[in-house]
Amino acid sequence: MSARAIYLQLIKVGFCRRSLRRLRAALQRLAGYSDPYFDLAKIARVSGTKVLIDIGCHHGQTTKRLIESGIQCPVVAIDPLAENLAVARKELQRWPQVSFLECAVAEGGGRSSFFVNANEQTSSLLDNESGNQQSFKADTEHVNVVEVPTITLDSLIQRNPAS
Repeated sequence: MSARAIYLQLIKVGFCRRSLRRLRAALQRLAGYSDPYFDLAKIARVSGTKVLIDIGCHHGQTTKRLIESGIQCPVVAIDPLAENLAVARKELQRWPQVSFLECAVAEGGGRSSFFVNANEQTSSLLDNESGNQQSFKADTEHVNVVEVPTITLDSLIQRNPAS
């Protein structure tokens, strides 16, 4: 079994994840590369970040990696699809600093059409442009259009005065 395969198996084990992420980041530094998650966590610590907003959190993997890399401030995980938030809530349940909002961030508050795509990570309030349709047709093909609540970034920040 390759080292990569062993790493991918061990990273699934909860108590190993943080140590493995740190080891990986240290090896990357030795090789002259940085780890973007640890870099962002350091920037957050140094700058005194009061809240992290994960817009389009999907299943919470980015938030999880940022927390494992040292983000300690409150996190607002936002996704307009209830199924995604259910997965994210389960994935992030051990971190009480994470709160969840079921909505999309848009220019105006209210409701809007949301395009659910074959690869749900590419879903968006925005319809596909021709470049997406030509280059990523299989991923960005619409499988559904749903109405979702929307919130503006300004109103989100007003709801979270710590930010």
